[in-house]
Amino acid sequence: MSKPTVSESVRRLSERGVLHEGALTQGGRGRAGTLVEVDETAGAALAIHAGAGEVTAEVLDVRGQVRGRHTLAVDEPVREADLRGALDAAINEAFRAAGDIAQAPLRSIAVSVADPVDPHTGRVVDLPGSPFLIGDADLPGVLRPRLAHGGRLAIDNDVNWSALAELDLGVARDLSDVIHIHLGRGIGAAIVIDGRVVQGARGTAGEIAQLPWTGNATLVRRLSDLGLAVPGQWRLDLDLAERILRPDSTDPARDRFVEAIALACAGVVTFLDPQALILGGPLAANDWLREAIAARVKAMCALPIDVRHAQVEEAPLSGARRHAAADLTDLLLDA
Repeated sequence: MSKPTVSESVRRLSERGVLHEGALTQGGRGRAGTLVEVDETAGAALAIHAGAGEVTAEVLDVRGQVRGRHTLAVDEPVREADLRGALDAAINEAFRAAGDIAQAPLRSIAVSVADPVDPHTGRVVDLPGSPFLIGDADLPGVLRPRLAHGGRLAIDNDVNWSALAELDLGVARDLSDVIHIHLGRGIGAAIVIDGRVVQGARGTAGEIAQLPWTGNATLVRRLSDLGLAVPGQWRLDLDLAERILRPDSTDPARDRFVEAIALACAGVVTFLDPQALILGGPLAANDWLREAIAARVKAMCALPIDVRHAQVEEAPLSGARRHAAADLTDLLLDA
């Protein structure tokens, strides 16, 4: 950029409180230059993940660095009132840990939640059998009052954020079209086409746990019938599942679980034709299980499919964190 362009940009950002002058440069030819620095009080961002029995809140500065973080355990499944209380408490504690940045105006919030989210309202969808939330939840009503005027709020499903994190930082950095499968207490998927998440009209695209099986049954009911679910609930018992899904297990539920998950994955892959299928979540850390599912999916599909193992740690929170930081940057630089 030319010197006039740089000078004008610095002047504009300084007037908006984004930059401030620092020390003078020393040495060299010509007039001494003035160093400018980003003003940390110009704004802050908030990244939140609610799922898997906990709520985590992170306060980010203008450089996208985590300055305060707090995690609270919640009962699972959780009711809206309890989730609201946990969100408020986690956010308040994260700001207490953030030091001076806590005084900066909160300009962006990105939220990952372990349930589908209506893309039009931001409300969590009441999905029967949800392993995390009972009923729906008005998260925009809880979080928008915390934002400074003109701030941005983004709320989406945790698997969607995980998929975006893998595209930005992980195993899918060379890809734009992927299916990301989460294997944990809940079974879910994210669909990414041309680098963008497909949410569906009501936010439930990718809910493969609700795929019809036979008759009126669904995939999640099939897994429950195999004895892998918490009694009376539509969520997997991870401890039980990990024991059954060992390579040396003789429990017939092991191979039936592989067949059920592989059939669901193969159906989605055949229908959408992604560049790769990504397997993530706690159960995907089981090498034998991951390889068994991959082998069955490849055998079921007419064309070859690349199956990869998710890499990003805390992927839902990582995806939300990057989005919140990017929104903060956009707002600070926008004239």
